[in-house]
Amino acid sequence: MFLEVFFNGISLGTLYCLITVGFAFTYNVARFFDISQGAAFLFGGYIGYQAVNVWHMGLFPGFLLALLGSGVFGAVVDLALITPLRKREATPLVLFIATLGLLMLTQSVLAFHFGSDTKVYESGASLTVTLGNISVSQNQIRMAVSALALIMLTLLSVRLTAFGRRIRAIADSQTLSAVVGIPVKKVIFMVFIFASALSGAGGFFFGLDKTIDPNSGMSAVLVAMIASIIGGVGNILGAIAGALVLGIMGSIVQFYLPGEWKYTTIFIIFIIFVAVRKQGILGIEYRST
Repeated sequence: MFLEVFFNGISLGTLYCLITVGFAFTYNVARFFDISQGAAFLFGGYIGYQAVNVWHMGLFPGFLLALLGSGVFGAVVDLALITPLRKREATPLVLFIATLGLLMLTQSVLAFHFGSDTKVYESGASLTVTLGNISVSQNQIRMAVSALALIMLTLLSVRLTAFGRRIRAIADSQTLSAVVGIPVKKVIFMVFIFASALSGAGGFFFGLDKTIDPNSGMSAVLVAMIASIIGGVGNILGAIAGALVLGIMGSIVQFYLPGEWKYTTIFIIFIIFVAVRKQGILGIEYRST
């Protein structure tokens, strides 16, 4: 039974990984906590619901539409909100509050259009696969594999492509990147599209595996922010490790304790890391001299 709970935690952690990686990407290039990733998460979840349940397009076309819609949402956010504020030299706190307001606006609009009740995808019957003492649904396996594939492609693109090298350069120094001819604004724009598409994929998978409602985005981005911090702020691999830790712990807590303890446990983990290892799992500790 514990192995089944552990696998469910890994499956949940991989879904958290998608929005956490998107959150970490925008932080690396823009240097603020981008709460609009929670809105992109919601967009992906609700676009998938509309495509699968209302338009009856099927899961794969619905997934592609969720990716596309969330990516477009990220482009609009950068062009209409982030870029104008950055031109006015807005502080990270101002950008944080602005994107928080955008998430709250998105929640209200989606609640008005779809209702505030939870939505369940009509994914059809999902067979249960038994692997030794572990029983999991085919949908869980598909989602975990798909999420892992997206994460691996993301990591490879960051390491092996020219676009990835530009992201790493901007993360180190925007000023020096501009000096050597890197189009900083264009790269940041593309990162917001890419990150929002990843978050939207997380929303689609979350809606397929569980349910989606207007409050799901706030919960997801809160987990992503804590996962990024306990993994090591600015470290993509650390963010992935943090998301997996929270997914596993959340699954274990939900099995052994009432569901209300899930987010309490996440905050307890956060407090422990801040007190004991403030640089996070894979972060670098800076010492004053």
